[in-house]
Amino acid sequence: MTIAPDGVRRAFLSNSGTEAIEAALKFARAATGREKIVAARRGYHGRTFGALSATADRKYREPFMPLPIPAEHVPFNDGDALEAAVDSGHYRLVCDMTNVAYINSAALRTLADIISRTRANQGDLRLAALPPKVRRVLQIVGFDRYSAIFDTAEEALQDF
Repeated sequence: MTIAPDGVRRAFLSNSGTEAIEAALKFARAATGREKIVAARRGYHGRTFGALSATADRKYREPFMPLPIPAEHVPFNDGDALEAAVDSGHYRLVCDMTNVAYINSAALRTLADIISRTRANQGDLRLAALPPKVRRVLQIVGFDRYSAIFDTAEEALQDF
């Protein structure tokens, strides 16, 4: 771990995106003790049993119901739906932005809104795995002063 950023003591290596999602689900449960996850619709997380819980599309989920992880799926970019889906009280969210190719002003407003609402309920949100162009936009508008940005979801989870 000599080349890892300061504070990173562990690494998880995976062979695929689905395997990384499986690990993130396990890390989230270990860090929070909660079983339920909240995931955005229109995202694809993989076809393994656990990852299917985060995937909202019925054509992937239905043949394997019931799935092992309770999940609530909310519309992408809808802060009100996200707030309603998350239990009140202290909670932690990691937004893995690996597949986000660009970010517009509406998405920036939604991110700011989600962070504000989360903090108002004694929780927090971490942004992770931003592509370079998206990271640069967030830096230009000062988002990196408003919310920590991490290279991986695992780093973000460990920071809580």
